[in-house]
Amino acid sequence: MNKTSVLRKVPAPAIALAIFILSAQSTLPMPPTPFFSPDKVAHFIAFGALAFALALWFPLASWKAHPFRTAFLVVLLTSLYGASDEAHQYFVPGRDTSVGDWVADTLGAIVAVLCVLWGTSRLGKRGVRPNRTRGS
Repeated sequence: MNKTSVLRKVPAPAIALAIFILSAQSTLPMPPTPFFSPDKVAHFIAFGALAFALALWFPLASWKAHPFRTAFLVVLLTSLYGASDEAHQYFVPGRDTSVGDWVADTLGAIVAVLCVLWGTSRLGKRGVRPNRTRGS
C-alpha cells in the first residue's frame, strides 16, 4: 500500500469519528435558519462529506467499471452508519432518534455519490485512464 492510498483512506474514519463525537453531545449549538431545520442541513452536509470520503476508498477503476454498484455500496454504507448514529443518539441524554435525520443523512450521501459519478464520467471524456501510473 503506497502513501497516497493510505492518505485516501484517512478522511472517512476521521469524519465518522467526528460524527460519533458530535452525536454523543447532549446539545449542539445551531444557528437559526429561515427555510430548513439547521439540524437536517447539518446531517445532510456531514453524511455527504462521509460518503464523499468513503468514495475515495474505491479505486477509480471500480467507479469506471461498476459505477452504479460502487455508488450503491457507498450510499448503503453511509446510510447504515446514519441509522447507527440515530440509534446511538437514543442513549444520549437530551438527544432523540429521528427518521428525518436518517433521511437527511441518506440524501446527503446520494448527492455526494452523484457528484462522484459525474466527476468520474467527466474523467472518461477527457481521456484519463483509471489505471494510469507515473511514467507510463
